[in-house]
Amino acid sequence: MPTRPKSQNVEAPQIAEGSAAKRQVFTRDEVAAILRVSVDTVDSEIKRGKLKSFKRGRHVGVTGAAIDAYLRGAS
Repeated sequence: MPTRPKSQNVEAPQIAEGSAAKRQVFTRDEVAAILRVSVDTVDSEIKRGKLKSFKRGRHVGVTGAAIDAYLRGAS
């Protein structure tokens, strides 16, 4: 089984709480940085259906609105 490369350290974008929807789409690495969790945790939450995402080709995107909804549900 091929191993996937370790994600690079991605600094969380400066986003005020409740305002992630201002930006259109985030990568899995950016979502992990915003939520301060690992990319594996982001993948797990997507797989569980807790964090909505979409695929465009081989890339996974998460909207700012989906992050806000996840945070509201996680409280």
